[in-house]
Amino acid sequence: MAVVSSLFRYPVKGFTPEPRSELVVQDDGRIAGDRVLAFRFADATDPEDADGLDSWPKSRGLALMDFPSLARVQLVFDADTSSVRMSEGNRVLADAALDDAGRQQLEAAITAFVERSSDARLLQRPGVLPLRLVGDGVTSRFQDRARGYVSLYTDGYAPMVLSTEMQDPVAAFATGYCSVWPSGPPTLKDFARRADLIPADKWSTARLPGPNGYGAVSGLSASLCVSTQTKRPREAWALVNHLTSVESELDYQRLIGNLPARTDAWGAPQLALPVLQPFAEQTRALSVTPNVIEWERIQIEIQSAAERVIRGVQTLDAALAALDERVDRLLAKRRALLDRGAIT
Repeated sequence: MAVVSSLFRYPVKGFTPEPRSELVVQDDGRIAGDRVLAFRFADATDPEDADGLDSWPKSRGLALMDFPSLARVQLVFDADTSSVRMSEGNRVLADAALDDAGRQQLEAAITAFVERSSDARLLQRPGVLPLRLVGDGVTSRFQDRARGYVSLYTDGYAPMVLSTEMQDPVAAFATGYCSVWPSGPPTLKDFARRADLIPADKWSTARLPGPNGYGAVSGLSASLCVSTQTKRPREAWALVNHLTSVESELDYQRLIGNLPARTDAWGAPQLALPVLQPFAEQTRALSVTPNVIEWERIQIEIQSAAERVIRGVQTLDAALAALDERVDRLLAKRRALLDRGAIT
């Protein structure tokens, strides 16, 4: 039987969560008081346009991913009084209402906190200061995507929430909240650590699907390089050989779950587990992503288009037409460089 062990919400986008004894789910599926405020950079107080939808990227405001010192700040949001209290340990940084004077007090307090932290240098970038606290304290509108949700499937196999909105994906998977979890081999370590919640006989793995049966995937990789200017080439290459040896790759798999890139390592007994066999088969069907730097941006555009279709914002034909136009604009500079012979 599923048990709720704790509840949280994020009243200020990008900050640490606020523990709650109860949560209210609104008619639109969002949590009341969640992501109703955001500390934005001076040049990012208005939403960006993502093909007609509002977007508030974390990179244009205070967020833990860029300002890790914010983890020391505890937030309490009182919707009844429309006020925010920020603390660092036992010291209150600010406790103010969301009127003009209160917002200025909160902005000054968080600016002073960051200026005293190891992240202070990030405030010196153009367009960052002065920080601005935006949001009405009521409307949940600062999700990473305009709708605040994403769905992989329209048939109910996955919930219509962003992965970043799901506080405990392992628990969600264990309780059947989502029945399919596209992920990588390190996730198996998470399952092993929480075997009391999700026993090994309750789940399995499978290869990714493709248009006609199994699909190909791009292998995640990293490169080890040795500078031609090194004064110790022998030792440098010895380190590379050690890191890429069968023994080392098997050690990595035991420690963090990453699977070996070397095919001659797959004969090791530790990789004979049934749940690893789909990954072994997948390594024999690798594909490479397009060799253009715009590819990651195009991936994001594809995800945005899929979301609009699934959420009923656009028809499939309209989304594909808009996606084609958007990608065409993204690649315009590359085409111009190719025409001039600047790149090949």
